[in-house]
Amino acid sequence: YLRTDHIDVIETLAFTGATFERPMKVADFVVRPWTSLAQTDATWSIQAKALSGRPMPDAVVTRRHTISTRHIRPWDQPAGQAMLSIEPARNVLRSITAQRGAGIKMTDYWFEPPAWAPWIVQQSSFGVDTSRISFPQHIEPKLGPNISRTAKKLLALDEASAARFNVPIDRLNASLLKGFVAVDAAIDLGIAIESLFSPTKQENGIGAGIRSRAARFLGGTIQQRTVIANLVSDIYDLRSIAVHSGQ
Repeated sequence: YLRTDHIDVIETLAFTGATFERPMKVADFVVRPWTSLAQTDATWSIQAKALSGRPMPDAVVTRRHTISTRHIRPWDQPAGQAMLSIEPARNVLRSITAQRGAGIKMTDYWFEPPAWAPWIVQQSSFGVDTSRISFPQHIEPKLGPNISRTAKKLLALDEASAARFNVPIDRLNASLLKGFVAVDAAIDLGIAIESLFSPTKQENGIGAGIRSRAARFLGGTIQQRTVIANLVSDIYDLRSIAVHSGQ
């Protein structure tokens, strides 16, 4: 049998909701079209699940790692363990959502070992929420630099700061996956805007504070700020109506 102290694996997060013409470098990751992956045990098992109606991934986020392991033998349990967080890879998906407005669903996550290793390291699948509808957005190569810059900024944040950005981006993503369920989409979008622009002191009401802060942050001229303030006000009103009336 083979014995080694370390093993090279490729962290892989598969998802639907965005399509790519070719591999795109994003910070330390590479986003690839699903069809560009080599056939392995992992990809075969995912394709087999698609036969029962499970959606096929559109693309994957990948990054190479060297992890510690023990004896490399088919009968050894457990196999190599990659003690890594999924959050950095998720930040790449958040960057795509922020830059392109793509509603993304994660489908599978695993660590692809070398060809000589007879197993998949830590493969996991995410439950498929049939209430969420994915309308894949095509990601043009020219968006690559913007997505990469966004990902680098998210990856550089400390845990507390990252949490503040994750809430609005994740809620935006959730609203994009609601399909034609306008009530749920309005609630998620409203939470995204409120989490970004809600004032610390709520002397004049939350709605007024959000409208004012969003207009000042996003607007340029007085006319632009007025348009943004009115738009944010309408979104917040729709969110409030959806919450209180359910329609």
